[in-house]
Amino acid sequence: RPNQGLEQMPFDHQIRGMRWKGEGVCCFILAGSGGIDAFRASRVLPHLLHLSTLSSGHLGQADLSGFRACVLLCDLMEWPASQDDAKDLFSACKELASNGSAVAVIAVFLAPIPGGPDRDAASTQALHSAVLAAGADCVLFSCPTHPVTFRHLQAAIQGTEAWHERIAEAIESAQAKLARAQEQRWQRHYQIALRKIVWKAPQTVFPHIPQEDADLAERDDGVGDYSFVRVIGSGAFGSVFLGRHPRFGDVAIKAIKKASIKNVFDLAKVERELSILMGVLDHPNVLEILSCLHGANNLYIVMQFLGEYTLHTYLQLRQTGS
Repeated sequence: RPNQGLEQMPFDHQIRGMRWKGEGVCCFILAGSGGIDAFRASRVLPHLLHLSTLSSGHLGQADLSGFRACVLLCDLMEWPASQDDAKDLFSACKELASNGSAVAVIAVFLAPIPGGPDRDAASTQALHSAVLAAGADCVLFSCPTHPVTFRHLQAAIQGTEAWHERIAEAIESAQAKLARAQEQRWQRHYQIALRKIVWKAPQTVFPHIPQEDADLAERDDGVGDYSFVRVIGSGAFGSVFLGRHPRFGDVAIKAIKKASIKNVFDLAKVERELSILMGVLDHPNVLEILSCLHGANNLYIVMQFLGEYTLHTYLQLRQTGS
């Protein structure tokens, strides 16, 4: 066989048609029965290897990062063919699948007779499905009348790369969703722990903050017997409303979001504000705390309503004479 001309080999025409001319480097691996002359095929196909020269498990551990694809060539002299006729190719597919690289794995079956794969469509389809299940990304069938060419290989590799990209994007999206879900679960566990630990402090460590009233009605337009007229201020911890009460009339209601209180130190700031204001009674220059309510979502400090302006705005207006 080595003395024969290249044109006399049974698979020469098909091998020449696969000469790689595309971008990137492809590794061609002979995994057949020996009908392809490796020496002569290496003149046409770059980076040609023969499975018989590789130790068991070599492909599973090989560094394939420099390759764009691995093309497994299997020559089958008889059709219809079975899985037993391509044991080496199946083993190679499984090893490449365990390699962990993103290289495309293309399996090509070569038949020496015209229309070989079409002679028994059922067995060809069964072989196709079995090779995909073994780890190949794409399976092509070549024969003298319908040879697999460079363009077929290029299209198969591009399709596989696009599929890998879509899978990677789907995995990345799923991982991001999982991370968000885990973060949300962590936040829920954190809030539950915070509620158990921090919110046990009122009336024990912080005497001016009442215990949570499970029956307190919190609404968008008010809380308890108080109704919200409009927002007159806002800050990092919540908002201040102009409120109205059947007995007290117009009041200022400072609604503090409990979710904004991250730790005991934040709660201590609320306690300090209440203790100072509640400790100063009947002073003409200090507003009076009328009530403090503790709902499931917010703390409410009900105070006298002393006008639309803050002290800072009032002093600025006096300086400008407005």
